[in-house]
Amino acid sequence: MIFPLHPVEADMPRPITAHSEYAAIRRAVQSAHVLAAPWKGAFFRAVHPRFASNADIVSGVGSLNYGARWNAPGSFAAVYGSLRVATALAEALAASRKAGIDDADAMPVYVTSVRAKLARVLDLTRPNMPAELSALVARGMGEPWQEFTGKDSICQAIGRAAYEAELQGLIVPSLAAPGETNIVVFRVRVSQAALAPRMPIRGWRKVRRPA
Repeated sequence: MIFPLHPVEADMPRPITAHSEYAAIRRAVQSAHVLAAPWKGAFFRAVHPRFASNADIVSGVGSLNYGARWNAPGSFAAVYGSLRVATALAEALAASRKAGIDDADAMPVYVTSVRAKLARVLDLTRPNMPAELSALVARGMGEPWQEFTGKDSICQAIGRAAYEAELQGLIVPSLAAPGETNIVVFRVRVSQAALAPRMPIRGWRKVRRPA
């Protein structure tokens, strides 16, 4: 099975080949579809200041262009966040270290929150997840997704199956901060109003500087 690229990525060298187990992965996701539930709350993002505008923070364009753990390059836009601010920073630093950038040179990092109101989110970390899907997540978390060129990794195949099932997002484990959780929001499945980045504090100049 060959998946078409997103129109933005028409200049990529080749389309994405489905994972060899995609049929089973799709069935596993479909079996857990009934567990999808509304999700409302705040998640956190840590980004380079260059991409710190409110539009960029919730665009998902970076993962669309370059891929990430739960979506392959050129597949669909996904907004990644963490449910704790410390996890967001850990994820950002893990990515820069992977690229050979030390923590000092990775600074500054802009950390902000996004308020979200989603209707259909599947929590892959919940204990009553079907055993087959839990096993696939465990396998996928051990894969270096960056090495899968032109084809889906297991996690990317899970993300694709969830996207095709018209879910709006996933709650997923964090590799950078074991025991913590992240959220992946499928950008085109939600309205603009469903994702609200935190605006800068008004009157911040009046805040006392630390001693």
